[in-house]
Amino acid sequence: MLDERKRHILSALIKDFVTTAEPVGSKRLVERYALQISPATVRNELATLEELGYISQPHTSAGRVPTDLGYRFYVDQLSKVSTPMENDFAEVKEFYSRLNHEIGLLMRETSHLLSELTHCAALVYAPDIRKERIKHIDLVGLEGRGALIVVITSNGSVSKQVFDCPGVIEAETLKKLEAILNRSLADQPVDDISSANLIAAGLTGAESGLLKQVKAHIVESLAKKLTERVYYDGAAFLLARPEVSAVRRAHEVIGLLEQNYRLLDWLQAASDECEVIVSIGAENQLDLNGFSLVASGYEVHGQSVGVLGILGPTRMDYPKAISAVRHIAKNLGEVLEARPKTGLS
Repeated sequence: MLDERKRHILSALIKDFVTTAEPVGSKRLVERYALQISPATVRNELATLEELGYISQPHTSAGRVPTDLGYRFYVDQLSKVSTPMENDFAEVKEFYSRLNHEIGLLMRETSHLLSELTHCAALVYAPDIRKERIKHIDLVGLEGRGALIVVITSNGSVSKQVFDCPGVIEAETLKKLEAILNRSLADQPVDDISSANLIAAGLTGAESGLLKQVKAHIVESLAKKLTERVYYDGAAFLLARPEVSAVRRAHEVIGLLEQNYRLLDWLQAASDECEVIVSIGAENQLDLNGFSLVASGYEVHGQSVGVLGILGPTRMDYPKAISAVRHIAKNLGEVLEARPKTGLS
């Protein structure tokens, strides 16, 4: 455990380094943070903090920088005293009130908002469609041939796919197939659709063939939705950071974002708890030395349905990052609870 003076000095050093990205010396700490002790005393305390592993001294500088352990101590102290910065994020609720509530737009705009607030890369995992139920299926005839298949799930997610087939499908046939699909599949879990039986009495052979093809397209369309579950924004913020200025490091970070399912297992822990969790540097197995993840799950009607978070350098504004993630997770869950369950968006 660190005594109060060491905690104060470490906190001041981290705040200064987050702001300037430059190693911090004792004189600057005394001048900027009113420590009311001499630079020599600060130097002694910094030497002790370095021995304990909370800070390190770059070879080319007289100043010190925080280590992962130092950031971890700082973040753990924040968790004991900090509360959501409601006033700082008052615009978030207004932002969501203006949004179209179609699920894809919600997720896309949420990732953009989170990256703008934190100046980090933001990732949002939409609710897992496999946990949803079929709400309604529409078959819309297309001029010339085929039909548009529209599947609406219980959280309002809309899946669309064109069913292309030779010749024109009569409107009466589409209406008949649509009724059978809704009668057989409505309220069925998405995970069970492929094995669900269709109650298809009274169809001609040709109509039965069409029905099977339409069902196969529905299964394919819903499976495609799984790969569209991840939304991310803000990679440009990372590339602007000095920590990512090296070309090789930039490729590594952008590659991690593009292969974002590598992050899903780790982020799932946040989803399960619906509490903000912070992983700093080498604390995880994702080769993220020099970077931190801040994430939280979000709930709908008391059930954890998804997760969102940010990826940024360990030199991030943790109080703001933690509050932003917590506040947006709360608001996103509330918006999803209040959104209409029927109709096309």
